[in-house]
Parts: sequence; C-alpha cells; structure tokens
Amino acid sequence: KNQKVTAFELLKLKSLQRAQKEQHTSKEDFELILSSLGIFFISVFIIVMYYYILVLFFPPNFTSNPRLIISLFAFLISILLTVFVNNVLKVSSLIIPYSFSVLLIALVFSPHIGLIFNFFVLVFVSIFLNWSFFNPAILSLATLGGIIALKTMKKKQEYYPLALYLFLSFLIVITAVSLLRFESIVNYLWHILWGIISISSSIVGLVLLTPVVERRLNMATKQILLELLDFDNPLLKKMSMIIPGTYHHTLIVGNLAESAAEAIGANHLLARVGSYYHDIGKLESPQFFIENNSEASDLHDKMLANESAMIIKNHIQNGVTLGKKSKLPKPVLEIIQQHHGTSQIRFFYNKAKETNLDIQYDQFHYDGPKPQSKEAAIVMIADIVESTTKSLDDFSESIIQKVLDDTIRNLINEDQLAEAPLTLKELDTIKKYMLPILMGAYRKRLEYPE
Repeated sequence: KNQKVTAFELLKLKSLQRAQKEQHTSKEDFELILSSLGIFFISVFIIVMYYYILVLFFPPNFTSNPRLIISLFAFLISILLTVFVNNVLKVSSLIIPYSFSVLLIALVFSPHIGLIFNFFVLVFVSIFLNWSFFNPAILSLATLGGIIALKTMKKKQEYYPLALYLFLSFLIVITAVSLLRFESIVNYLWHILWGIISISSSIVGLVLLTPVVERRLNMATKQILLELLDFDNPLLKKMSMIIPGTYHHTLIVGNLAESAAEAIGANHLLARVGSYYHDIGKLESPQFFIENNSEASDLHDKMLANESAMIIKNHIQNGVTLGKKSKLPKPVLEIIQQHHGTSQIRFFYNKAKETNLDIQYDQFHYDGPKPQSKEAAIVMIADIVESTTKSLDDFSESIIQKVLDDTIRNLINEDQLAEAPLTLKELDTIKKYMLPILMGAYRKRLEYPE
C-alpha cells in the first residue's frame, strides 16, 4: 500500500488482468456451448413429442411430409419472431405475433392439432425468453379464442371475426392479470397496445401466408373445402347448366357421403366436396351420359361396345385433368381418380360379349387405382347406391337396405375396398347412415285428390 509501482510490476498486473479476462472469456464460451446444447436437445425433444402425439392420436395423413414441413416452419417462425422481439427490438414480449404460427397450424391441420401445437409453442417461446412463461402464457390463452373462432369461419375472407375473438380473449386475460398484479392504468394500456400489435401482425401473416401454404402444398384445408362447396364456384355452376342430371346426382351423393363420413370419424367435408366434383369429367362429353341426355342410348347403339366403354371410362381422366386445371386440392383429385377403382364397365362389357367383339380387359375396366382413403371409398359406395336406388320402382326400406347390402358385398368380393382403411364395423355404420337419406330422397310422395 502507498508503494510506487514499478514498470515491471505494472507489466505483471497487466499480464494477470489479461489472463483473468481470457479465463473469463473461455468460461463464457463454455457456458454458451452448454446452453446451446441444452436448447438444442430440448427443441429436439419438443419436436419429437409433437410428432409422436400426431402419430398416436391422429390419422396418418396428419404426419405426411408436407404437414411436417409446415409444422417445422411454424416452430421456426415462432422462434425467430421471439428472438427478434427480445434481442433486437428489446420491447415487451407481449408484442410477439404468437398467434400466427398456432392459427396457421389450426387452419392447415385442424383446430384440435392447433390446441396441441399451442402448448408446444408456449414452451418454445418461453425457452427463448430465458424461461419466462408469464407473457407467453397470456398470449397462449388469448390464442385459444382464435382457435375457437376457426370453427365458425366459412371462408378465408372472414378474418375480422377471428381478429375480434383474439382481441376479446386477450382483453379478458390481460385485464384479469392486471387486476391480480395491481398494474397501473398506464401499464395496462401499454399491455393492450402490445396485444393489438401482436394480434394485427398475426392476422396479416395469416392472410399473406395461408393461401401460399395451401396452394404450394396442394392441401385440402377446411377453408379450401368450404369454398369449394360454394354453389357459385365456376365448376359447380357449369355442371348445373351443362350436366344437370349429373349435378343433381352429385348433390345426393354428397349428402350420403358426408353423413357416412361423419359417422365413422372420417373427413366429412372432404367426402362432400369429393362427391360434388367426382363426375366433373362428364362435362367433356355430356351427350353420352343418360342422366344428361335421354337420347344417349341411341348414340351408344350406333357405336361399338369398346368405343362406348372408352367414352365412359375417359370421364375419370377428363375429370382429373379439369380438376388440375381448376386447382382442386390433391385429396379431391384422388377421389375423382379412385371413385370407380378398377371396376368393370359391366353394361358395355356384356354388350361386347353379345356381339362377339374381341374383348380386352383394360377396355372394359377403369384404370384405378382402387380407393386409398376412407373418403374415396365412401364416395364410391354413395355413387353406386344413389344410381342404383334411383332406378328402382320400389323404394321401400327393405329394398333400399338390400341395395346397400348388395353394393358393399359386391365391392368386397371384387376387392375394390381392399386398399381402403375401412373396417367391417365402419361399413355397417356407413349403411346405417346412408339408409335414411336414400329413403328421404326417393320416398314416393302422397297423391292428393284434385
């Protein structure tokens, strides 16, 4: 103390300071590596758990590659937005557009998966806020209101009700929390402002990115399916004018398919949409189909059986081509392609036998593939039973029940349902739910005296 420091001693002090600084830097680097490894392992754990929940509790299509890519994209967006707000903007984490990724998943998958995803995003966001759960929990609770709102959305344009649900949910949660924490009015108003920014940016993100995700991955989301059910859709309007008989047929098939699909837990919206569009290929040559032209039989009488069969068969490929041109989602195109499976075009096959025509197997059978999904199989069944029932003279319950029984028995015997994931119990349920609709559609009306 109070001694003069020599140049040599000063040099030693500087060396000691440098060594301590290097040691401290090395320790910081080591801690950074450890924390990064910890975050990495927790992130992998979260993603793996999310994946296995989808595998264990949801249908296989929910773990398809496109949907997994979207999930990873949504997780990444949540992390990047959190890091940007926390480390760059350095403002309240209530401003994070938390709802965007959760609602994107709820739209593309289902509201049920949106609920699950919400939990995992809550954990992810909290990790990147140094394990601060408070504000992310507020945003997570508010997002529940948005997920509920999705159940009432009919079209993508209805984002205003979604924003309203989100804001009201946020307002309720932030008011309750502010009362519990004795927040000042100023802080409370700031929280509301952050919430408005968070919700607004989330909605803007949904408006901009949801259509891109849906179209690029060719997915049949609820919103796309609901829009395809709109009778103002150009394809449906064209069908109603050019092939009215087929159009009426598809409406009844849609009722049958939706009721059956809902009863067995399949995608009832997809079943109805697939029913509405399964015969769009008949727009290419409407005059050859008896339901649209009473003189179609005369046209076929002037043709060879294999020529007629080819025209009937081609409505499948024509439908797929037209569907692609109209940008129908892939699952709907698959129903168009599969709704006849590899079944025989029996009428013209029998005609060919009667005329001793050289019969080639592929000329008198559809190219398939056989139905690969529950929805495609249901549309196949509904298509056949509607056409068969319509041609009956007797519409009694026992006769219609026999049509249902015979149709499904024949499809099983011909292996047309072999590749669809339907159980015998589900097939019985399908028959049970289709019967009253067929009876209602074709029950004879009472004749009233004049």
